Amino acid sequence: MYNIAGFTFSFPMEQKSLDSGYLVTWTKSFRVTGGVGEDAVQNLKDAIQRRGGFSVNIVAILNDTTGTLMAGSYLDHQCQIGMILGTGSNASYVENLENIDKWTDPIDDPKQVLIDLEWGAFGDNGVLDFMKSEYDFEVNKKSNHVNSFTFEKLFSGMYMGEVVRLILLKLIKERLMFKGQTTDKITKDWQFTTKCISDIMADTENDSRQTRHVIEEFDLGHVTSDDDVAIVKYLCYLVSVRAAKLIAAGLAVLITHIKKEQMTIAVDGSMYEHHPTLAKMIKDELHMLCPNTQAKFILAKDGSGRGAAFVAAVACKQSQLTHTNVYKQS
Repeated sequence: MYNIAGFTFSFPMEQKSLDSGYLVTWTKSFRVTGGVGEDAVQNLKDAIQRRGGFSVNIVAILNDTTGTLMAGSYLDHQCQIGMILGTGSNASYVENLENIDKWTDPIDDPKQVLIDLEWGAFGDNGVLDFMKSEYDFEVNKKSNHVNSFTFEKLFSGMYMGEVVRLILLKLIKERLMFKGQTTDKITKDWQFTTKCISDIMADTENDSRQTRHVIEEFDLGHVTSDDDVAIVKYLCYLVSVRAAKLIAAGLAVLITHIKKEQMTIAVDGSMYEHHPTLAKMIKDELHMLCPNTQAKFILAKDGSGRGAAFVAAVACKQSQLTHTNVYKQS
C-alpha cells in the first residue's frame, strides 16, 4: 500500500500536470549542475526507490508560494494572494481561467487557477537597474546566480544583510565609523545576515543593547561610539523600509489586478515572521498604495508544507470520485 504525499518544490518549474514539474533553474544558495529540465517528481521517486524501505505515491507538486496560498485559503476563504518572504521571495495569486491564454481545456467550475509569479526574477531584463545602488550591483556579482532573481536580491533574507555589510565597509574605509578599523569578521562576505538586522530592529530609540551585541559579535565593540551605534541602527532601518516599499509595490500590482475591496494575503517565511517591524511596514506602505482595498495579512506558518498536504488530499478525493463515477457508469 502506498503512502500519499504532496511535494513542495521551492524552485521555478514548468508544471505540465498536477504531479509533474520540470525545473527551470536553481535559485538562492543552491548551485547544482544537474536537475535543470528534469521532472522533480520523477527524480524524487527514483531517489526513494534507490533508498528503499518505503513506498510513496506523489500525487501533487507545487511551489512553496502556491502552497502558502492554499494554506491561507484553508485558514481564510478570502485569501487571494500567497507570499513567501524568507531566504528568497515569491508570490502567487488566484486568477480567472478566462484570462489565461495557455489554458486549452474547457473552462468548467472552478473557473480559477493559481498563478506562481516567480516575482523574484522581476528585473532580470534590466528594467530595475535605474533604482539599484552600487551595493546591489556588488551583491549581484557575488551571488550564486548573477543577473538572475534581481527583485528578490533587493530585499529578501539571503541578501539584505549583505547590503548593510557593504555599506558599513564603505563607511569604515572612509573613516566615518569605528575609527576606520575593520575586523576579519566584518570583511567576510555574507557574515552580516538578515538575522542581524532583525535583532537590531528589535531595539528602541532609547535601548541599543541588541545593536551593541551584534557589533560586538563582529569584534568592533572596543572602537564603537554612540554615533556608530546610531548609524548601524539607521542603516538597518533604511534597508527595512526599502524592503517594505518594494514588497508593497509588488502586492499593490496584484491587488489592483484582482479588483476586490477585501482580501487576505497569506505569508510564510522566516524574514516575515522574525523581523520585528517589517510586517507593519509592509501593511502601512500597502495602505498608501491601495487605500480603497482592505488587505488582511495572515501568517501561514509552514504554509508551503501544509498547502502541499491540502492539495494532495484534494487530489486523492477527486481521484476517488472519478473512480466511483466510472464504476457506477460501468
